[in-house]
Amino acid sequence: MPRLFAVGAFANVLAGFCLLRIGLGSFYSVPAKPPRLASFFMGSVIVDLFIYDLPRGTLQHAFFYQRPFFLIQAWSAAAIIQSRLRSYADGILLCMLALSALYFLVKIYAAVAAGSGAPGADYLQSPFALISQALGAMLIFGTGVAMLGQGRRGRGSSQFRDRCTLGSLQLTRVFKPCRASPARPERL
Repeated sequence: MPRLFAVGAFANVLAGFCLLRIGLGSFYSVPAKPPRLASFFMGSVIVDLFIYDLPRGTLQHAFFYQRPFFLIQAWSAAAIIQSRLRSYADGILLCMLALSALYFLVKIYAAVAAGSGAPGADYLQSPFALISQALGAMLIFGTGVAMLGQGRRGRGSSQFRDRCTLGSLQLTRVFKPCRASPARPERL
């Protein structure tokens, strides 16, 4: 049962990062190819199943565990680079994604150097877990704030169309700026 929860947690975090790649690809008009993304996700989860029994705190385990997170963050950052958009908001988001990718790359070596505990239960008690989880949360929060900045900047007009294609289903939304309504006095 612990294997199911551990692999499930890995799959949930990776799925969230894959959804981030889909959203950024839609926003920046650099869509991810669904078969490639699905293969990447399924392959990563299968590898995680195989490495579950490897001793934690080894370079081999850390490499295969952190590698998918590094790759998906780098893939998301590459979408911004490929879009050729160069506003400050784009640069900030690109930096946050690049820092996140670098963070997962450094975690490979930090897990070995700091010791992440041999069994999974020891990981929760290790100093590495506290620092790793706190830093990861700050990077995810910072990336979220950077994405909020993207939504506020618009595309240079009072309306902008955001097109999201999911297979043959195409969703189109039109965002219009809100106009301030005149203040009304309150009735008592």
